Amino acid sequence: MPEIINVFLPGIFLLVEGIRDIKKKQISMISVSSFAGIGLVLRMVFDLNSWYQSIAGAGIGLFLLLVAKMTKEKIGYGDGWVILVTGIYLGFRYNLFLLTKIK
Repeated sequence: MPEIINVFLPGIFLLVEGIRDIKKKQISMISVSSFAGIGLVLRMVFDLNSWYQSIAGAGIGLFLLLVAKMTKEKIGYGDGWVILVTGIYLGFRYNLFLLTKIK
């Protein structure tokens, strides 16, 4: 059951923030913080993936935030925050897969 939650919650997050992005061209930092916090708590309680995997997955988002800063938002900050949150849940490999498959 925890594995299903670990996939379901980032899916809900992507759906909610995708709709918000289409409508308002922005994401909610409250949503980002909430889902990130829930992901960290779930990771601690259920030990779904190693800390290394969560940190490495979130690191992809941190890298995108750095690229957004360096390119004056050619890639938006929202993209970095979203990938950071999904990385907490999915870990490095699956978050990289998610990033490369989204068009």
